[in-house]
Parts: sequence; structure tokens; C-alpha cells
Amino acid sequence: MEYAKTNPSANHLLASAIHVVRGSRAFEGTDTFLSVAPGELKSVIREGNTLDNARTPAVEAAGSEPSQEPATED
Repeated sequence: MEYAKTNPSANHLLASAIHVVRGSRAFEGTDTFLSVAPGELKSVIREGNTLDNARTPAVEAAGSEPSQEPATED
């Protein structure tokens, strides 16, 4: 998917049985906060996240690739 190549998500999860995304927030200007392969969003447990600043909080995208940017902390 061309979109995923030009606009990497803040978080990309690889295939797994279950993922938990908890207590996270999207900073101002976040395009896509979370991307997963098609059919994988149902295996993601999302609790206590503040994603109002993300244009797209979560998406299933074929060919989505992890961001090449290193993780940062405030």
C-alpha cells in the first residue's frame, strides 16, 4: 500500500496472537498511530489511550511497514 510507505505509523505491530496497547497517547500531528496487517486489529487490546491527535487512530493496512524513526520519550 503506497500510503504506508510514505506515511509510516507511529506504531506498527507484527503478527502475534495478542497485543496490548495501553496508556499511550498520540502527539499533535500524528498521522496514523497504529497500523497492523489486515485481520490483525481484532487481536489488539486497546485501553486507556488518548488518540484524539491522531488523524487515524488505528488501521489495518496491507504492506504497512514499521517506522524507521527511533522511539522517543518525554
